[in-house]
Amino acid sequence: MNRIWADLVNSFSRRDNALTQIIIINVVVFVLVQLCNVAFSMARVPGYYEAIVNGLSLPAEPGLFLRQPWSLFTYFFFHTDIWHIFWNMIMFYWFGQVLEMLGHGRRITAIYIYGGIMGGLIYMGMYNAFPQTFNPMGMSPLLIGASGAIYAVVVAAATQSPDYRFNLLFLGPVKIVYLAGAYVLLSFLSITRDNPGGNLAHLGGALMGFVYMTQLQRGNDWARPVLRAQEFVAGLFRRRRPMRVSYQNPVAIYTGTNDSPTKTSRERPTLAPQDEIDAILDKISKVGYQNLTKDERDKLNSASSRL
Repeated sequence: MNRIWADLVNSFSRRDNALTQIIIINVVVFVLVQLCNVAFSMARVPGYYEAIVNGLSLPAEPGLFLRQPWSLFTYFFFHTDIWHIFWNMIMFYWFGQVLEMLGHGRRITAIYIYGGIMGGLIYMGMYNAFPQTFNPMGMSPLLIGASGAIYAVVVAAATQSPDYRFNLLFLGPVKIVYLAGAYVLLSFLSITRDNPGGNLAHLGGALMGFVYMTQLQRGNDWARPVLRAQEFVAGLFRRRRPMRVSYQNPVAIYTGTNDSPTKTSRERPTLAPQDEIDAILDKISKVGYQNLTKDERDKLNSASSRL
């Protein structure tokens, strides 16, 4: 147990580990809720598990939402079905890695959160604007799952690097822009069929992913408030980490004998200029991250650490 806790502390103490952190949060929430379900079932205490589910899910009815406004945030970290969370996290990992390769790893949290919020707002707005279309039975539907937030990550990656290719089984290399377009189109065609709420959230998240990345390309970085909050949380976890010895550059290196050492220094690598980083990103779009040289990967990682 101590080892697991140490690994969790280490994961959340890093500011460049957003992809793993979000997956951990989703999995931990899922496991805790399911443990509660088992415990309440064994104790034969009815209603408590349902209360937890209702409290973490996003309701479409405005009156219910006003009684639990936190659900606009919690619903996209919450799943009740193991296959739902499994495929969501697989999809999130694939496309989140693309953003990491492109130097936007620290912005994944902001894209995920903004996409989830936009997906929830679109879901509530459409259900109340067109109740006969999306809620003809007059039920009180609940929105659960990270799909809307993940669609934001998918579309953001496709907007930033539309020519990036995935090697798919039986199909070979396929551009990410076509995959993202197919996901969005299928969600749009399905909004009046099964799971209309989820598909509306997909479209809302996709819209946010596109708008966020186009604004970033124009120099407007909406991630700054989230990055500050993320840095605060990382600082809390760093205090719990064991003390480590750190070294600052330049690093002094002594050679020769003890009587007459020779001192040299190794300076910190110079960060690559922005036009060189842009050229590396263009190369990723054309031939893929795996075809970068070690020097190009190091320059991209150094540039990413500045963000």
